Amino acid sequence: MRKTEMKRIILTTALAAALLCACSKKTESPEGPDTPPSSQLPEPPAEMNTNNTFAVDYFTDLKDKDSYFARRDVNIAKNHILGAEGKKAVIFFFDRMDFTVGDSNPFMKICRDNNIWPYFVQQEPTGMQVTKGCGIITKTAIADFDGIYDSDVFLGGADIHIQTGIPGRTTIYTSRIDKMAQLDEIFSKKSLKLSENAVIIGRVKNGLEKELEQKVASYSCRSFISEGTEGWSLYVICPPEYVCRTAESKKTVNLDYYRITIEKIKL
Repeated sequence: MRKTEMKRIILTTALAAALLCACSKKTESPEGPDTPPSSQLPEPPAEMNTNNTFAVDYFTDLKDKDSYFARRDVNIAKNHILGAEGKKAVIFFFDRMDFTVGDSNPFMKICRDNNIWPYFVQQEPTGMQVTKGCGIITKTAIADFDGIYDSDVFLGGADIHIQTGIPGRTTIYTSRIDKMAQLDEIFSKKSLKLSENAVIIGRVKNGLEKELEQKVASYSCRSFISEGTEGWSLYVICPPEYVCRTAESKKTVNLDYYRITIEKIKL
Protein backbone atom coordinates (compact mmCIF):
# COMPACT_ATOMS: atom_id res chain seq x y z
CA MET A 1 0.00 0.00 0.00
CA ARG A 2 1.36 3.44 -0.90
CA LYS A 3 2.23 5.93 1.87
CA THR A 4 -0.37 8.50 0.74
CA GLU A 5 -3.11 5.86 0.80
CA MET A 6 -2.14 4.82 4.32
CA LYS A 7 -2.28 8.45 5.55
CA ARG A 8 -5.70 8.86 3.95
CA ILE A 9 -6.98 5.80 5.86
CA ILE A 10 -5.53 7.10 9.14
CA LEU A 11 -7.14 10.52 8.70
CA THR A 12 -10.51 9.03 7.78
CA THR A 13 -10.35 6.73 10.80
CA ALA A 14 -9.52 9.65 13.10
CA LEU A 15 -12.50 11.66 11.84
CA ALA A 16 -14.88 8.73 12.21
CA ALA A 17 -13.56 7.92 15.68
CA ALA A 18 -14.05 11.50 16.81
CA LEU A 19 -17.64 11.49 15.55
CA LEU A 20 -18.34 8.20 17.32
CA CYS A 21 -16.79 9.46 20.54
CA ALA A 22 -18.84 12.65 20.49
CA CYS A 23 -21.99 10.57 19.94
CA SER A 24 -21.34 8.07 22.71
CA LYS A 25 -20.90 10.33 25.75
CA LYS A 26 -24.30 9.81 27.34
CA THR A 27 -23.20 8.99 30.86
CA GLU A 28 -23.00 11.64 33.54
CA SER A 29 -19.67 12.57 35.04
CA PRO A 30 -18.85 11.15 38.50
CA GLU A 31 -19.67 14.38 40.26
CA GLY A 32 -23.34 13.96 39.33
CA PRO A 33 -25.94 16.57 38.39
CA ASP A 34 -25.46 18.82 41.43
CA THR A 35 -25.24 22.50 40.61
CA PRO A 36 -22.12 24.13 42.08
CA PRO A 37 -22.82 26.91 44.60
CA SER A 38 -22.85 30.43 43.25
CA SER A 39 -20.12 32.78 44.44
CA GLN A 40 -18.69 36.10 43.37
CA LEU A 41 -15.56 35.61 41.30
CA PRO A 42 -12.61 37.92 41.92
CA GLU A 43 -11.75 40.22 39.06
CA PRO A 44 -8.86 39.04 36.85
CA PRO A 45 -5.62 41.05 36.85
CA ALA A 46 -5.93 44.29 34.93
CA GLU A 47 -2.82 43.55 32.88
CA MET A 48 -2.53 40.46 30.74
CA ASN A 49 0.48 38.18 31.20
CA THR A 50 1.26 37.11 27.64
CA ASN A 51 3.42 34.22 28.90
CA ASN A 52 0.26 32.56 30.23
CA THR A 53 -1.99 33.05 27.20
CA PHE A 54 -3.03 30.87 24.29
CA ALA A 55 -4.99 31.57 21.12
CA VAL A 56 -7.83 29.71 19.43
CA ASP A 57 -8.98 30.40 15.87
CA TYR A 58 -12.75 29.94 15.51
CA PHE A 59 -13.90 30.12 11.88
CA THR A 60 -17.51 31.24 11.51
CA ASP A 61 -19.69 33.83 9.83
CA LEU A 62 -22.31 33.54 12.63
CA LYS A 63 -25.05 33.04 10.03
CA ASP A 64 -25.73 29.27 10.01
CA LYS A 65 -27.00 29.37 6.42
CA ASP A 66 -24.88 26.64 4.85
CA SER A 67 -21.70 24.62 5.31
CA TYR A 68 -18.69 26.85 5.92
CA PHE A 69 -16.79 25.74 2.82
CA ALA A 70 -19.79 25.79 0.49
CA ARG A 71 -18.46 29.03 -1.06
CA ARG A 72 -14.93 29.16 0.36
CA ASP A 73 -11.57 27.72 -0.70
CA VAL A 74 -10.26 24.94 1.52
CA ASN A 75 -6.68 25.69 0.39
CA ILE A 76 -6.85 29.14 2.00
CA ALA A 77 -7.70 27.51 5.33
CA LYS A 78 -4.84 25.05 4.93
CA ASN A 79 -2.39 27.86 4.17
CA HIS A 80 -3.61 29.75 7.23
CA ILE A 81 -3.15 26.80 9.58
CA LEU A 82 0.32 25.93 8.24
CA GLY A 83 1.47 29.54 7.82
CA ALA A 84 2.91 32.09 10.23
CA GLU A 85 -0.50 33.41 11.33
CA GLY A 86 -1.80 29.94 12.10
CA LYS A 87 1.19 29.14 14.32
CA LYS A 88 -0.23 31.54 16.90
CA ALA A 89 -3.25 29.28 17.56
CA VAL A 90 -3.17 26.00 19.49
CA ILE A 91 -6.41 24.67 17.97
CA PHE A 92 -8.76 25.55 15.09
CA PHE A 93 -12.56 25.32 15.01
CA PHE A 94 -14.64 25.44 11.81
CA ASP A 95 -18.30 26.09 12.61
CA ARG A 96 -20.76 24.40 10.23
CA MET A 97 -18.23 21.95 8.89
CA ASP A 98 -21.02 19.55 7.93
CA PHE A 99 -20.48 15.79 7.72
CA THR A 100 -22.01 13.39 5.19
CA VAL A 101 -21.18 9.69 5.48
CA GLY A 102 -19.53 8.47 2.30
CA ASP A 103 -18.72 11.93 0.94
CA SER A 104 -15.30 13.52 0.78
CA ASN A 105 -14.84 16.02 3.61
CA PRO A 106 -12.86 19.27 3.22
CA PHE A 107 -10.96 18.32 6.36
CA MET A 108 -9.27 15.51 4.47
CA LYS A 109 -7.82 17.99 2.01
CA ILE A 110 -6.65 20.32 4.78
CA CYS A 111 -5.01 17.65 6.91
CA ARG A 112 -3.71 15.11 4.41
CA ASP A 113 0.11 14.85 4.43
CA ASN A 114 0.44 17.84 6.78
CA ASN A 115 0.72 16.15 10.22
CA ILE A 116 -2.40 17.85 11.57
CA TRP A 117 -5.48 16.03 12.84
CA PRO A 118 -9.23 16.39 12.09
CA TYR A 119 -12.11 15.81 14.51
CA PHE A 120 -15.85 16.46 14.33
CA VAL A 121 -18.47 17.61 16.85
CA GLN A 122 -22.05 17.27 15.67
CA GLN A 123 -24.67 19.93 16.39
CA GLU A 124 -27.83 17.93 15.74
CA PRO A 125 -29.05 14.31 15.93
CA THR A 126 -27.77 11.81 13.38
CA GLY A 127 -30.09 10.20 10.88
CA MET A 128 -30.32 13.10 8.45
CA GLN A 129 -28.50 13.06 5.12
CA VAL A 130 -26.20 15.85 6.27
CA THR A 131 -25.15 16.23 9.91
CA LYS A 132 -24.43 19.81 10.91
CA GLY A 133 -21.38 20.15 13.08
CA CYS A 134 -18.14 21.88 13.96
CA GLY A 135 -14.80 20.66 12.66
CA ILE A 136 -11.72 20.75 14.87
CA ILE A 137 -8.12 20.67 13.73
CA THR A 138 -5.27 20.08 16.16
CA LYS A 139 -1.52 20.09 15.60
CA THR A 140 -1.00 16.91 17.59
CA ALA A 141 -2.93 13.64 17.89
CA ILE A 142 -5.47 13.73 20.73
CA ALA A 143 -5.65 10.99 23.35
CA ASP A 144 -8.85 12.28 25.00
CA PHE A 145 -11.73 13.60 22.88
CA ASP A 146 -14.52 14.26 25.36
CA GLY A 147 -18.16 15.14 24.77
CA ILE A 148 -21.91 14.88 25.40
CA TYR A 149 -24.60 13.56 23.07
CA ASP A 150 -28.02 13.67 24.67
CA SER A 151 -30.79 14.24 22.10
CA ASP A 152 -30.76 18.05 22.34
CA VAL A 153 -27.33 18.76 23.83
CA PHE A 154 -24.12 18.42 21.82
CA LEU A 155 -20.72 19.20 23.29
CA GLY A 156 -17.31 18.01 22.18
CA GLY A 157 -13.69 18.96 22.45
CA ALA A 158 -10.06 18.03 22.75
CA ASP A 159 -7.85 17.74 25.81
CA ILE A 160 -4.52 19.35 24.93
CA HIS A 161 -1.28 20.53 26.49
CA ILE A 162 -0.92 24.24 25.70
CA GLN A 163 2.90 24.18 26.00
CA THR A 164 3.28 27.69 27.39
CA GLY A 165 3.40 28.88 30.97
CA ILE A 166 0.22 26.88 31.63
CA PRO A 167 0.82 23.63 33.57
CA GLY A 168 -1.23 20.50 32.99
CA ARG A 169 -3.79 20.09 30.23
CA THR A 170 -6.76 22.18 29.08
CA THR A 171 -9.93 20.84 27.45
CA ILE A 172 -11.32 23.14 24.77
CA TYR A 173 -14.96 22.32 23.96
CA THR A 174 -17.41 23.66 21.44
CA SER A 175 -21.22 23.71 21.62
CA ARG A 176 -24.11 25.53 19.95
CA ILE A 177 -26.62 27.03 22.41
CA ASP A 178 -30.14 27.87 21.27
CA LYS A 179 -31.89 27.40 24.63
CA MET A 180 -30.64 27.83 28.19
CA ALA A 181 -31.70 24.32 29.22
CA GLN A 182 -28.80 23.03 27.12
CA LEU A 183 -26.33 25.04 29.19
CA ASP A 184 -27.84 23.71 32.42
CA GLU A 185 -27.29 20.14 31.24
CA ILE A 186 -23.73 20.88 30.17
CA PHE A 187 -22.89 22.28 33.60
CA SER A 188 -24.70 19.38 35.24
CA LYS A 189 -22.60 16.78 33.45
CA LYS A 190 -19.30 18.65 33.20
CA SER A 191 -19.34 20.79 36.33
CA LEU A 192 -16.01 19.50 37.65
CA LYS A 193 -14.07 20.13 34.46
CA LEU A 194 -15.77 23.50 33.92
CA SER A 195 -14.72 24.58 37.39
CA GLU A 196 -11.08 23.63 36.81
CA ASN A 197 -9.58 23.34 33.32
CA ALA A 198 -12.20 23.35 30.55
CA VAL A 199 -13.19 26.15 28.18
CA ILE A 200 -16.24 26.24 25.87
CA ILE A 201 -16.26 28.25 22.64
CA GLY A 202 -19.30 28.36 20.37
CA ARG A 203 -22.26 30.37 19.23
CA VAL A 204 -25.43 31.34 21.08
CA LYS A 205 -28.72 32.38 19.51
CA ASN A 206 -29.39 36.11 19.38
CA GLY A 207 -31.53 37.25 22.31
CA LEU A 208 -29.98 34.77 24.76
CA GLU A 209 -26.68 36.58 25.33
CA LYS A 210 -27.59 38.29 28.59
CA GLU A 211 -29.22 35.17 29.97
CA LEU A 212 -26.10 33.17 29.11
CA GLU A 213 -23.91 35.64 31.01
CA GLN A 214 -26.16 35.43 34.06
CA LYS A 215 -26.37 31.64 33.90
CA VAL A 216 -22.59 31.23 33.61
CA ALA A 217 -22.03 33.60 36.53
CA SER A 218 -24.44 31.54 38.65
CA TYR A 219 -22.12 28.56 38.11
CA SER A 220 -19.11 30.63 39.25
CA CYS A 221 -17.54 30.75 35.80
CA ARG A 222 -16.60 33.57 33.44
CA SER A 223 -18.16 34.45 30.09
CA PHE A 224 -17.26 36.60 27.11
CA ILE A 225 -19.70 37.59 24.35
CA SER A 226 -19.00 39.04 20.90
CA GLU A 227 -22.43 39.95 19.57
CA GLY A 228 -23.49 39.09 16.05
CA THR A 229 -26.47 40.53 14.20
CA GLU A 230 -27.52 37.73 11.82
CA GLY A 231 -28.93 35.16 14.21
CA TRP A 232 -26.01 34.21 16.42
CA SER A 233 -23.29 35.59 18.70
CA LEU A 234 -19.92 34.17 19.68
CA TYR A 235 -19.47 33.14 23.31
CA VAL A 236 -16.57 31.91 25.43
CA ILE A 237 -17.04 30.25 28.84
CA CYS A 238 -14.03 29.91 31.15
CA PRO A 239 -13.46 28.41 34.62
CA PRO A 240 -12.45 30.77 37.45
CA GLU A 241 -8.70 30.56 36.76
CA TYR A 242 -9.04 31.33 33.05
CA VAL A 243 -10.25 34.52 31.39
CA CYS A 244 -11.02 35.38 27.77
CA ARG A 245 -9.12 38.59 27.08
CA THR A 246 -10.14 39.28 23.47
CA ALA A 247 -12.09 37.83 20.55
CA GLU A 248 -10.81 39.73 17.54
CA SER A 249 -12.84 39.49 14.34
CA LYS A 250 -10.46 38.76 11.46
CA LYS A 251 -10.51 37.62 7.85
CA THR A 252 -8.14 35.60 5.65
CA VAL A 253 -9.23 36.37 2.08
CA ASN A 254 -12.93 35.40 2.44
CA LEU A 255 -12.55 33.19 5.52
CA ASP A 256 -14.21 34.93 8.48
CA TYR A 257 -12.85 33.92 11.88
CA TYR A 258 -12.20 35.05 15.45
CA ARG A 259 -8.77 35.02 17.07
CA ILE A 260 -9.65 34.29 20.70
CA THR A 261 -7.02 34.99 23.36
CA ILE A 262 -7.39 33.22 26.71
CA GLU A 263 -5.21 33.67 29.77
CA LYS A 264 -4.57 31.27 32.64
CA ILE A 265 -4.54 33.42 35.78
CA LYS A 266 -3.73 32.95 39.46
CA LEU A 267 -6.46 33.86 41.95
